[in-house]
Amino acid sequence: MKFKTIIYLNVICSMIVIFLGIKICLAPIIGKFLWGEEYKKLAFGCDNVMREHLITKNELKANVNKKNVQNLRSAELGLISCNDYDKIRKKLLIWGVSNRELSLLSLEAIEENTEDVRDFIKTHEFRY
Repeated sequence: MKFKTIIYLNVICSMIVIFLGIKICLAPIIGKFLWGEEYKKLAFGCDNVMREHLITKNELKANVNKKNVQNLRSAELGLISCNDYDKIRKKLLIWGVSNRELSLLSLEAIEENTEDVRDFIKTHEFRY
């Protein structure tokens, strides 16, 4: 009877180790494979929208007029697209993809979508 109990406990422990191995090692790889490219596209798009919002907000602060107010409202509507980015980011975090890996994916997206060094610099700088 004790022998069967030991075997059952070993099987249960083995299953737990296998499950944790899959969760820790395999799940992040699967998550990046399934949603990595979509994350890159959404991260790049959201980054551009947030930059445009900052620029239009600063333009409005510098010069308050009807056109700049309208531009800011349009830029604020564009921020809605960042919701999809946020959802997929959270999904990847749940799947075990680290913040460092997500940052790397974002940088890869910038590199893939910029053809010129000047565009790359423009993507990384903020204008005040």
